[in-house]
Amino acid sequence: MDQNKGLQDFTPSRWDPAALPNLPIFNRLVNHAHLRNTVCVRDVDASISMTHHQLLTGVVNLRNDIHGNPAFSLDRTDHEESDVSIGLLAPGGCQFAVGFLATLALGAVCVPLSTAYPQQELSYFVQKARIAFLLVHHDCVGKVRDLRLYMKEKHDIDLYYLCLKDYILQPLIPLSTIIISSQQPPDESRAGLVIFTSGTSGPPKGAVLRRRTLGIGVQNVIDLYSIEATDVIMHCLPVHHATGILVTFLPFITAGGCVEFHHKFDAVKTWERWARGDVTYFSGVPTIYSRLVATYKRNFEIKEKSLVESYKGAAARFKGFLCGTSSPNARLRDEWKLLTGKRLIERYGASEIGIVFSIPLKNNSAVPIGSAGRTAPGVDMKLSSYPEGEIMVRRPDMLSEYLYNPDATRKALDNDGYFRTGDLARVEGEHYFILGRMSTDILKSGGYKISALDVEREILDQDYVDEAIVVGMDDEEFGQRVAAAIVLKKDVKLSIDRLRKDLSHKLARYKLPTVLRVVQQMPKTPLGKISKAKVTQDFFGPGRKEGLQIWQPQHVKSRL
Repeated sequence: MDQNKGLQDFTPSRWDPAALPNLPIFNRLVNHAHLRNTVCVRDVDASISMTHHQLLTGVVNLRNDIHGNPAFSLDRTDHEESDVSIGLLAPGGCQFAVGFLATLALGAVCVPLSTAYPQQELSYFVQKARIAFLLVHHDCVGKVRDLRLYMKEKHDIDLYYLCLKDYILQPLIPLSTIIISSQQPPDESRAGLVIFTSGTSGPPKGAVLRRRTLGIGVQNVIDLYSIEATDVIMHCLPVHHATGILVTFLPFITAGGCVEFHHKFDAVKTWERWARGDVTYFSGVPTIYSRLVATYKRNFEIKEKSLVESYKGAAARFKGFLCGTSSPNARLRDEWKLLTGKRLIERYGASEIGIVFSIPLKNNSAVPIGSAGRTAPGVDMKLSSYPEGEIMVRRPDMLSEYLYNPDATRKALDNDGYFRTGDLARVEGEHYFILGRMSTDILKSGGYKISALDVEREILDQDYVDEAIVVGMDDEEFGQRVAAAIVLKKDVKLSIDRLRKDLSHKLARYKLPTVLRVVQQMPKTPLGKISKAKVTQDFFGPGRKEGLQIWQPQHVKSRL
């Protein structure tokens, strides 16, 4: 972060406890409160809903209490860097919404943290982000008390916190007194949010996103998906990742819509919620959509026709089913379209760069199946080579740096300032196809380069497969073997020979898996993405030969 300017430069010379900073989101929220004042946040697990006026009341009160707390100061001199970070430890819901917006209104940097982190991981992130203060969901207060003791004992760090529950559904501040500050707007080039990467390909890094991302970046998502004030999104994703904040939270409340938070995804409850109506958007990863299809077939298809039609009809009324993190396989795409009449709206992006490719919400029949779509409007994107190469992106709302990690920042950018994604894509006309991650998805076996994603898609198309992942297993003869870990559907058995036979009419012989491990479940990130690093280490690493099925050429078998 810039050491030459402190956050105190952004605060009004005269502190006004009712004035919110002149940022797009607060302008919009104040307008919505005056013109409509509808429910903008539903917290299903807490059975609480908040209108725009109620949300703004909580934000203003929390912002003022933090500002007046002796333990907190925007011009802290004990920090090496001038930007002050506030940790937010809360699941998606009313408390999260108030905490996030209050941090933004204060002029500090918001660092969302997963409530699932154990004490040691929380300690790592608190130290890495140099968090000055924690805003905490009431269910996490006990965890934070233990963390305070641990931080003091192990690192001699004093950690302070406020419980967010006290700021929900408070007596309303008169709406006429909540104003937008007339002081100079906060510098949008400064840090506003830190998102820690999933760590699937290495230690988590803190991607520092500018306030600009929370303004023009959010507006770009609103425009891309045609989000309106009448829209409701069912939000089941983690809120310490970019998608849960920058795609499914901020755009909807900025547009005047409603975010309905569910702490956990439940396929049966999701279908039942859709049947009750008024939800217009849903966002998930392929695993979530696969479970929704399986649950529908298992639980609802056998019910009476009128009830079946109510579920299908509810899904058909959606404006969009957004799908990210990884690409769905062909069978899932087809089943979802047949079931709902809607295409999965796929996209490609990353925490550091936002959405790069996307399928249009409407009139998308011309987009080839399997494509991530076209380049999003205004994005400066290039491939390192044509027509196939590394995706490289430069845009005004991308990360400014990796938090306190200049080496990683320098390595992530080329000489012209393009972010190196590490992902390969192929362009056909104006549409892009994601080939996989250069470090983990491009296998080198027997002199061939093989896309693990191509193999995965064909395996997932087999009707007996529930989940599958393909990685490279080190091998003296081949360099790497094509290794598949597969979760099977109930009461199914599978051999390596059958798998190769079933794939032989779709894949070249050199791409066929030569190693198979059938597993009960896959290691996953909080977002539901399978961790390839964990799969490689736990299923195909050194000393993990027991239970593996290893295919050998026929001439080798005959000598055994």
